[in-house]
Amino acid sequence: MFGFCTNLKKINLGKINTSSVEDMQYLFCYCESLESIDLSYSNTSKVTHMGWMFFHCYKIKSIFIPETFNTSNVVSMYSMFSHCHVLISLNLSSFDVTKVTEMPYMFNNCSSLKYLDISHFSPINITDINTMFQNLSSLIFLNIYSFEINDETILNNAVNLLK
Repeated sequence: MFGFCTNLKKINLGKINTSSVEDMQYLFCYCESLESIDLSYSNTSKVTHMGWMFFHCYKIKSIFIPETFNTSNVVSMYSMFSHCHVLISLNLSSFDVTKVTEMPYMFNNCSSLKYLDISHFSPINITDINTMFQNLSSLIFLNIYSFEINDETILNNAVNLLK
């Protein structure tokens, strides 16, 4: 919808009805000038794909994601926030990721990200998280309190990235 709007700096999503939307892949992909976004009014209850949603949003400083942001039907978060170079803080503690199977590159190259809260992530159906945390050179706080992965190989791939 807004993908590849490279000069878009601000957007107000207040009046957009998203209650029937099932796919939000590439929604803001390559919005290279976008500085902030508030997802308060987004109805995401039917969404199954959020991959590349903010991919290459180089200048995005803040993404407000309310606790009511529904991710209970999402199966893919592939590269969702990848290459958000100036994003400093991200609280995804309210995300329900129990149906998600793929999260590779999810936070890849978020080089200014200092605070990441995924404390209630329970990706029990995950099959791929390779390079999920790669190149987070500024990260000083990572809350993975409830992060539950049942496959030892997948878990080892994630742990190796944090070394």
